[in-house]
Amino acid sequence: MNLVFLPHLNRTERNYTVDKTLNPAPQTRHGLPHSQNCFVCGEANPDGFRLKFEIGEDNHIYLPFRARETMQGYGHIMHGGLQATLLDETMGWAAAVLLKRMHVAAELNIRYMEQTPLGTDLVAEAWCLKSNARMSSAEGVIRDTEGKIYTRAFGKFIPISPEENEFVDSQLIYHDGDLRVFEDWIIQDRS
Repeated sequence: MNLVFLPHLNRTERNYTVDKTLNPAPQTRHGLPHSQNCFVCGEANPDGFRLKFEIGEDNHIYLPFRARETMQGYGHIMHGGLQATLLDETMGWAAAVLLKRMHVAAELNIRYMEQTPLGTDLVAEAWCLKSNARMSSAEGVIRDTEGKIYTRAFGKFIPISPEENEFVDSQLIYHDGDLRVFEDWIIQDRS
């Protein structure tokens, strides 16, 4: 059994909410690139979420979504595995934009705190806790627009090789205004 310290969690409250540090005032956000067939952000994947990642001025990654009926576990709650998928991707992007290299999950710890409703405006939000050339750790939540947290996660992520990163970047689709996350890093790596 993994025991994980989850900062920002007030265990005495029945309804967990986002700390003020996790619920910033409205801010400018930029889109992040996506791929054609990614299960989370691929715009051509008919079975996927087809969502758009955003980065805020606070370097948090935001993924606004509304869980559809086809994403239910049972009753009218969102399937936990799909929540884990969203948090995996969102935390991975938090590490990637900080180090300017795509990352893959090495370890995920998920805590389901409340039943996550379908048909509600939700946000997966993630931020990098620490990062170095070998590993990054990130934290994330799924919350509603009022700040109520339904799911919290902690993960460790490993950066991919420079060659893999350049290949991944060549496969990404950038729309006008999207942050070119890896461009400077790839130019430096070629020098």
